Amino acid sequence: MKAGACARHQLAFAVAVGLAGALVLVAPAAPPGLALAGVALGLGSCQLVAGTGLALVSRRADLGHWAAACGVLGFAAASRVHVAFFGVGLDGDTLGLALDALRAREVVVPPRWLALAGLGGVLGGAACGLLLAACRRVFGAQPVPLPRVALGAALAGALALAEPLPADGPLRELVPWSAARADEFAAYAVRDARGDVVHLDPDESSRDSAALAREKERLLAGARIERPRDVVMIVLESFRWDLVSEEGTPYLARLGERCLHPELHYASGANTLAGLFGLLHGLSMFHFPGVKESLQQPLPLALLGRLGYERRLYRGFDLAYTELGERFFEGTIDRDVAEPGGDAVRADAALVEQLLRLRRAGAGPRFDLLVLYATHWGYVYPPAFERFLPVAPPDLPLGNATGASPLRAWAEGLKNRQRNAAAYLDSLLGPLLEQLAAEAEPPLVVVTGDHGEEFFERGRLGHTWDVNDEMVRVPLWICLPEPARTRYRYADHTDVFPTLFDALGVEPTGGAFLTGKSLLRYEPARDFALSGVPRRRARLRMAVAGDGLKVHFLPFGALQPTAILGLADQPLPEAPRERVVDLLRRAAEQRRIR
Repeated sequence: MKAGACARHQLAFAVAVGLAGALVLVAPAAPPGLALAGVALGLGSCQLVAGTGLALVSRRADLGHWAAACGVLGFAAASRVHVAFFGVGLDGDTLGLALDALRAREVVVPPRWLALAGLGGVLGGAACGLLLAACRRVFGAQPVPLPRVALGAALAGALALAEPLPADGPLRELVPWSAARADEFAAYAVRDARGDVVHLDPDESSRDSAALAREKERLLAGARIERPRDVVMIVLESFRWDLVSEEGTPYLARLGERCLHPELHYASGANTLAGLFGLLHGLSMFHFPGVKESLQQPLPLALLGRLGYERRLYRGFDLAYTELGERFFEGTIDRDVAEPGGDAVRADAALVEQLLRLRRAGAGPRFDLLVLYATHWGYVYPPAFERFLPVAPPDLPLGNATGASPLRAWAEGLKNRQRNAAAYLDSLLGPLLEQLAAEAEPPLVVVTGDHGEEFFERGRLGHTWDVNDEMVRVPLWICLPEPARTRYRYADHTDVFPTLFDALGVEPTGGAFLTGKSLLRYEPARDFALSGVPRRRARLRMAVAGDGLKVHFLPFGALQPTAILGLADQPLPEAPRERVVDLLRRAAEQRRIR
């Protein structure tokens, strides 16, 4: 093909893709007209650049531009349809998650994304075909058979997905999270006695996980208990710390008067899987990748079984959800009390009644794990508990969403729905905890949230995204037979089982398998909390909170911050280097299993 014809060909494709892109973008949550035109032109430019590159490689201008056109339009169509129906688009946050997954070789793309991308590609190709049929009469562009188009698009997509973006390349701004700012914090790197930067071993988690599995029987052998007593652990879904108030949850607001209640408590991670990991394993997020990959069940639950405890789970969720059954409860739960899902109001009330009924009918020692779901997505409650107004409609398509989502308009209403749901749970917990406290031999009681929830305070809805307070700071109460206080200001989920074992006088003689601390034994150097974004090893991110700071870091490679914040995630004008380095050094110590 001659140069002039090739140029006309490229122009035809650019114009076609630009027009088709504008049509695709006319969907719910679309920007105003001027911005729409800019996005359409941007799509045309992307197609032109990609098509030219493919044309040079394949020596077929028509094939290269057809493949690029189908890819760009499929990408745009999938994004806009996903925004319209699910509230999450391909913005900076979701692009960051996608790049994290690719670097970690994880397959975390929901099937609906794949289906929408395929549908978008088909529709985009059809739109290209119709427009090119018209443009060909003016510019002389030549069509190619469909199999060649599909092959070219597949090869282009494979090449694009296989190559990660460099941290310091021309696309630096697309590198996810704060990795692009790593150089800014190089002065805060932790150094050893020789002055070399301390590096964390990314494979240590897998080695520790293998060691725990290999030594399980020895770790549990000879375990004994001095003060056996029932344990009731209550987990409230998505229950962030500021749901507790005299107005909304009066019973929980007063619970700290007689129960151990750290001022700043953090979930071990930003979703249910990560929150239950720290709570039930007693291990920090340093160990999350290895244990997640090996599907090990929690050793604390195994230890309770070895000590003669009957272990019971009360749930309204499906055990297949994020493989919770396989990861935590297979072989570690003796009785599974399940209520059909779909109506958390009814299920939560029924589970509370079931727990009280079974406690009256049986003898100890028992470990009861009760998970209440009303404050999860949907945020449900009986009409009598609609105290905080305005509220969002109950039938919105809820899920993790970003600022591009139309759900942003309902931010206050969604938050009020959760506050009303929390008031409902408070009404269930008050009588439950009073009856437990009135038993002849009251059990040890734990009440906490598995993780938090953001309502666009920082531009997103839901959880899993980050380690900001809205997503990972939750309340904790540990009610012991005698009133107790703790000197610790900071705590996290890994501290719960060490505290319970301390109160029960549990002594595992075979070795140690926890990383948390007992909140009954104060060690100033351990007054901090760890939390993390639950990714696999390659892109797991963590934060340590302590000394009035929250320091983000990566648990592999150079031990240095990726962000330094103050209380409530407020930016600091100048970070105190000595305090930051000391906090990171102490956080790294918690890699060791104690």
